[in-house]
Amino acid sequence: MPSDAKPTLAPAKSDWSDPPSRREWITDTLFELGELHIEQIANALHVSTATAYRDAQTLENQGIVIRSKGFLRAIAPSTAELPAAVRAKRQLDEKRTLAHAAAKLVSPGDVIILDDSTTNVPLIPILKHIKSLTIITNSLYVAREFSEVHSIQLILLGGNYMNWADSFYGTHATEMVKDFRADISFMSDAAVWAGAIYNPKDFVVNMKRAILGASHRKVLMLDHNKFSRAAWQRTASLEEFTTIFTTTRASSKDVENLRKYCSDVRVV
Repeated sequence: MPSDAKPTLAPAKSDWSDPPSRREWITDTLFELGELHIEQIANALHVSTATAYRDAQTLENQGIVIRSKGFLRAIAPSTAELPAAVRAKRQLDEKRTLAHAAAKLVSPGDVIILDDSTTNVPLIPILKHIKSLTIITNSLYVAREFSEVHSIQLILLGGNYMNWADSFYGTHATEMVKDFRADISFMSDAAVWAGAIYNPKDFVVNMKRAILGASHRKVLMLDHNKFSRAAWQRTASLEEFTTIFTTTRASSKDVENLRKYCSDVRVV
């Protein structure tokens, strides 16, 4: 191992035979430490150097990292700016748990706003079976998924297409939201801190604020990792949400903090 490489890490998990789990750990650790050496990854995950190189190449091909002289560095400044396809696979079991609980708030005939939060993705197959819904979204992925469901009216918010998010943002999309009134909206965000949610992108913040303003019932869904992440721009106060869902993987301290700001916090 090169003398300038960082010391070996010691992740809690012992079985790293699953490639997606390894790559998620690499990504999270990169955002925490700034850089990792290939041999450091191999030692930490108890895999061969060749396996670590393959994982690094996959992440590089996905546009998540850059590689130089054996070191990896994250391209995006936060996990919120990872490609949508990558974000959708992270904490998937938790997101499914949140979706099944949150979907119980939906009634036939509701008008629903879904932003491009990947926490919303597991909601899609559930909502497809609820009759006479109107779905409003800025996410092209969400729109594609509902496009062939004849019982659902679909409204796509147009604007500037952002490839990394597979969604539409900008002034036109944000202004369009203000013309609607939804029964319920579902969203997540990059990070939770104290009494608010945060995001590193100003146009994402503007879209989420517009959605909250257009919604009667406002639902926030948080996997446990949202509490340990940081983003510099305040999106909205937790007090604005009607209902907040989180999972049993959230610490009791984090749940207690949520309950300081929202009267309907559900741990699922």
